[in-house]
Amino acid sequence: MLTPPTITNAEIAGAKLIRSRIKGIPTEFDTDFYLARWWRAYDGDIKAIERRMREVFEHRRTFGYDRLDTKLFDTKIDFARKTFERFSISTVWQEHYSENVSVFIQRMSGVDLREITKVIPLSYVIHSYYMLLESFTRAVLAREAVTGNAGAAVVVLDLDGLNITDFLNPLSAPAKLARLTIKVWSDYFSETLIKAYIINSPAILSVMWQVTKLIMDKKTQSRLTFLDKPSDLLNHLSEKVIPECYGGARRDDSGYADPPETACRRAIRVTPQQYYDIDDLWRRHGFERMPSEITTITIKGKHAFEVIKMRQDRPSGGIVLKIKTPETEHLNAFKSKTIALVKKLFGVRSVIMDNCAQSSGKCEHDGQSLVWHFTVNGDVEFEVVRLDGNSETVMWPKITLTTLKSPEQGAIVCKRGDYRLRFVNPTNTWIPLKVHYVIELNNV
Repeated sequence: MLTPPTITNAEIAGAKLIRSRIKGIPTEFDTDFYLARWWRAYDGDIKAIERRMREVFEHRRTFGYDRLDTKLFDTKIDFARKTFERFSISTVWQEHYSENVSVFIQRMSGVDLREITKVIPLSYVIHSYYMLLESFTRAVLAREAVTGNAGAAVVVLDLDGLNITDFLNPLSAPAKLARLTIKVWSDYFSETLIKAYIINSPAILSVMWQVTKLIMDKKTQSRLTFLDKPSDLLNHLSEKVIPECYGGARRDDSGYADPPETACRRAIRVTPQQYYDIDDLWRRHGFERMPSEITTITIKGKHAFEVIKMRQDRPSGGIVLKIKTPETEHLNAFKSKTIALVKKLFGVRSVIMDNCAQSSGKCEHDGQSLVWHFTVNGDVEFEVVRLDGNSETVMWPKITLTTLKSPEQGAIVCKRGDYRLRFVNPTNTWIPLKVHYVIELNNV
């Protein structure tokens, strides 16, 4: 039977170092086992650990699920509800354990990834995956509190019904969705979710391994176990956590699962009437439709592009910043202290700032909505922050995403102040990233 990896004395010592060095760890996460898993994941690199931990903590704080009961994850947060209902999964809250291992079930039968990307933006799936992995973390911590021993989580992934040819092309929408979703697992939860058991593979093993190389790193590949038949799960997990349809004893008669012996809900199928409406979000925030004037920019590898929405009492109604690192400086007329601040915040040697009236906005009072729309031709890191003096407050957490069949759209309700929308090209490729965007503040 599968057992969680043993936490070593060295990793416990690392956990104590993390606790002493990193402030603001949520109380519910402040355990030796939880922190030791971070130490193991990043081999004691305290700077990398702090950066990744902060990103997880900001994500849960910004969307408010840090204060939400796990049973409400798929009903109370709109993007999560719209995502989870499209997948055939067991309950998001975890209550089935094989010894100290929490077991989650996902089935691909009736799930069309291409069609899903026509209904919701990819960011919905990625943000929801953070929440799903949070539920795994909570389940593991709850079990550890009872047993006093290290815990872990596993996924049983049934690929029956999956169109494997979609994944042989790394540029296909399903392949991109899988790759960027799995990135969340590998970056933040690699020592919490320790195994994925793959059953009903739609292709021979050599083809399946070829696919995995396209969508995940080597460490994550090592966490996969392909089983010849579903009943082989009994060699790895307790019978009570394996659904009846696979030869186990687990079923869900609560009304959630359909049919009960799968322990999974039935995914809502996509219809053309449900395809993404690009005007809907804008109408909900006081616009007649999405503005027609779209700005196009390019971003070189490892460079950033930012749009700042500023208050009316600032020296400029709005500016766009391109942050680069050439050997010489090119600075336009702007306050020197602002230039110094930008350099300090982002660690760059030079800054190019261009007044950009067409992107200007005036966040003059509380309650205004900041609304955005963009498409991009590759991976981009995107986030929204509020400027608070010399610091920033995350208002929309950073994730790595791209656009598939639906554009990326979002909105936040602002307080009076200045907001920065940041696009970063995380790659080293020589081909620049192209972003087409509209960003506006409403007049409410």
